[in-house]
Amino acid sequence: MSQFAEIIPCLKLPRRMDFFDYKIPEGMELNIGSVVNIPYKNKVIQGVVARIKKESNFENAKEIIAINELYQSFVKKEMDLLDWLAGYYFYSRASLLKLILPTIPKRKSKEKFKTKEQNNDKLDNVKIDDFAKELLKSKEKKYLLFPYDREQKIELYRSMCQLAEKSNSQILILFPLQEQANNFVKLLGGLRYALITSELHVKKNDYYNTWQDIKNNQIKIIVGTRSAVFVPFVNIKTIVIDSAESDDYKQWDQNPRYEAVNVVQKIQELTDCTLVLASLSPRIEDVYKAKQDYKLINLGKNNRNLEIINLKNQRNNPDWYLSDKLAETIAENIENQGKTLLIVNKKGSYSHQFCADCLFEPLCPNCQLPLVATESRKLVCYHCHYEEDNFLSCPKCHGLNIKKTGIGIEQIRATLERKFKIKVALLDEKSYESQNVSVYLSTGYNLTQDLPVFSLLGFVYIDSLLYLSDFNANFSLYSYIQNIVQQTKLVNKNNPIIIQTGLPDNIVFKTLSNYKEFYTQEIESRKSFGYPPFKTLIKLIFDHFDLSVARKEAERLYAELSKTLPKEINITEPYLYYARKVRNRYRYQICLFIPPEFSLDDNILKIIPEHWHIDRNPVDLL
Repeated sequence: MSQFAEIIPCLKLPRRMDFFDYKIPEGMELNIGSVVNIPYKNKVIQGVVARIKKESNFENAKEIIAINELYQSFVKKEMDLLDWLAGYYFYSRASLLKLILPTIPKRKSKEKFKTKEQNNDKLDNVKIDDFAKELLKSKEKKYLLFPYDREQKIELYRSMCQLAEKSNSQILILFPLQEQANNFVKLLGGLRYALITSELHVKKNDYYNTWQDIKNNQIKIIVGTRSAVFVPFVNIKTIVIDSAESDDYKQWDQNPRYEAVNVVQKIQELTDCTLVLASLSPRIEDVYKAKQDYKLINLGKNNRNLEIINLKNQRNNPDWYLSDKLAETIAENIENQGKTLLIVNKKGSYSHQFCADCLFEPLCPNCQLPLVATESRKLVCYHCHYEEDNFLSCPKCHGLNIKKTGIGIEQIRATLERKFKIKVALLDEKSYESQNVSVYLSTGYNLTQDLPVFSLLGFVYIDSLLYLSDFNANFSLYSYIQNIVQQTKLVNKNNPIIIQTGLPDNIVFKTLSNYKEFYTQEIESRKSFGYPPFKTLIKLIFDHFDLSVARKEAERLYAELSKTLPKEINITEPYLYYARKVRNRYRYQICLFIPPEFSLDDNILKIIPEHWHIDRNPVDLL
């Protein structure tokens, strides 16, 4: 009697299309999770067996060609994870398999991929080694590491890797940025590891060989960025998420829009491995969950030498963005031959430029965002990199009454050079290699680990981050400040820190030295407004080259959802993405606020067309 298999094809398919039926040839022994070769149109592709049954609803079902011996079978935990990913992120199992299963190399590698070995002269920390052993032997399985000293944290990671190697078990350590992963593996000494980043994915032979080595438990230490969550663990005992608050763990503009932290939490649930979330400013959602079933551990104190300066008292000063206190401290640091790092989160010279007569304001033709004036007499959009020449007279009324407002990093650079008669360098340009520079400016994003030793850290202007109308604005600024502070403390633990703000009463600035108080106030605010973690956010996204088409489609879906969704699920009216366009396509968005007791069932999902993207747990609502 014929048997059939439901096969998940390794193929990008619509979100509600998961399986194809294929006939099992006589004598072929299949199991759930077997990888097989199947005919699809005029080619042969791979697929994974999801179910074996006696009947099929498809007439003339094609026959499986063969079991693919180049892949080991998927185990039950891998199949369970695949099912969860598909349901949680509204993405087809077939498309997920396309993401997970490595491509078979067309040509055999001359030499099998080998992990590199690095020398490490750093001495082991005996206390940290003992702490790591106790951690992994404990009956507790979920930990939140906060606060910590960065050097001790890295030693803990190294100790965990050594223990994994000795115990023949696997450990996964995730970093938000590739550079951080690269720097960590240099400290692993002679331990063998796999480094899973975007660079490895484009090397198909190397990725395939590494994937197989992990599947065979030949590699115990896996280090990487967010995509490393999809490698085939067979004996995973420990997972560490470094800087767990980072938005880089979220795939925000490609499908599937997954979060590595959420995926890892599911892997922990399926495998009962030890999970450590490390963060200097944990996400509000993670702390809320941690209070229920995570154990708090720390490696050091979070004390900081912070001084908050109220810029409201400086408004009569033409250089109001440079307070007397910060200016005096910079001058003293220069005199003492120290180095100063100043943070300004705005590029260019001025945030806005407009005609005071007719109110004309130059906007980016792509994003409709205000163009930023630069010192090079250009108007620039830092979102899409559009650029045009600046104007002396208004293009609309030809008036000469042009006003410039706001500040940018280039304006502050010019002020510092004039005031202190020194050369000021932009750290983002890697100009810190110059030995003659004593003051550096930076936006604060993606600071490298090879920073100079700064004896003063100053935040000149960062208030604009609070003007975003978003539920995550306070946390984003809090995390932004803490990460910069800790990055500079790697090279100087005692440097004074001066933070200027025109909003000293904001929760962020009042609680910078007390995360517990920040969390208490923020969680109450989110509860009152119905934000995560009290409701699940789902962002529906539609892109189109034509603005009117995008608007009409958004209005159509909004009307249909409004009639269908239960009244307990709040839905926003359609609105344009804050930059209007992404890749030259207008982007409309609709957000759903879903209480814990509700979910998007299949009937509701059928209303959402395939050309709409579904983003669960978006990092913002902008």
